[in-house]
Amino acid sequence: MGKDTMLKFVGQPINNSTRLNFDLYLGQINKIVKVVNMDKIIIIISFLHFFLVTEGQKATIQLSSITNKDGSIDILYDGDFRGSYFVKLQFSYLQNAVYSDFGHVVRSYRGKLTTLKPLNQINGISFRYSYQCWRGRPLKEYDKNQIYVLPYRAGKSVMVQHVNHINQILDLPVPANWVSYAFITKNPDTIFSCRKGIVVDVINEFQTDTTKTYKYQSQKNYIVVEHEDGTLARYTGLELDKIQVKPGEKVFPGTPIGIIGRYDKTPNHFVLHIAFYYLDTSKKTIEAGSNNTFGIFYNYITPMFLTNTGRQTLGGNDMYQVLTSDEVVKSEMSKKEIKAYEKLKE
Repeated sequence: MGKDTMLKFVGQPINNSTRLNFDLYLGQINKIVKVVNMDKIIIIISFLHFFLVTEGQKATIQLSSITNKDGSIDILYDGDFRGSYFVKLQFSYLQNAVYSDFGHVVRSYRGKLTTLKPLNQINGISFRYSYQCWRGRPLKEYDKNQIYVLPYRAGKSVMVQHVNHINQILDLPVPANWVSYAFITKNPDTIFSCRKGIVVDVINEFQTDTTKTYKYQSQKNYIVVEHEDGTLARYTGLELDKIQVKPGEKVFPGTPIGIIGRYDKTPNHFVLHIAFYYLDTSKKTIEAGSNNTFGIFYNYITPMFLTNTGRQTLGGNDMYQVLTSDEVVKSEMSKKEIKAYEKLKE
């Protein structure tokens, strides 16, 4: 069987052979799609500023295999992506080998995912598999003391609101740690990075129709930043062709990332949505935001922000004045980066 007859699938982060499971940020309902699934009709709703439980699904990771002289088989990955991905293999058929890994973190364009070793050297290995991938790497915890800066120019005042989870509308369970933010301003301000990280995804495709008033819309430009501890940040609502960073670029607190776009025809109404989250593979039970097959989902973070009134979490419907400091900006810098930063200030 081996390489020639192995059934391979392009890694689709969101689906398997039987289910479509979404973990959605509340935005505004755009359309309703009916999907026939296991003889039942499931209603799937598309939202503004949503992201699927498989963040960064545009990055396709291809798997292939080679047979070594000793009869073992290397399963290889290849893909055009930045940052980290978690890849989960599922063997529907495996003969003369054992596979027990829960999953694999990949961080480069190509490499070896795993090796299957024959139990019996005389016989070859036969197998068939599918796989899924999720942006990020699994974390058991993160540094809750890390300080973030607000995503606007120092001195600016900005209204912050908490964004509800879609399950609150559908009367379904909501993740206990759910939190997402809407920053509301009256001008097309420059948006800045809240924390050091690498830009891992950029979507620059959508032009807002400012002749219409929207209650709901899903087509918004965004970027995703992966932080050094494995957490992720998604900045949604950027103006078309005004994004100032590219995939693979390093950003620091206060690095310009783009210009916020107008929300709709409403004058002086600009909304930036941000969510902070990380990949969690620790629970095997099915709950809001989980994947029924593997028990993999995203946990949401409530960061501590630096504001004019101190270091604090952000309440809803409150005004905050943006503040920055060298201490926060340099907190995750390397010695080389600090030296370069200090030189720029001279």
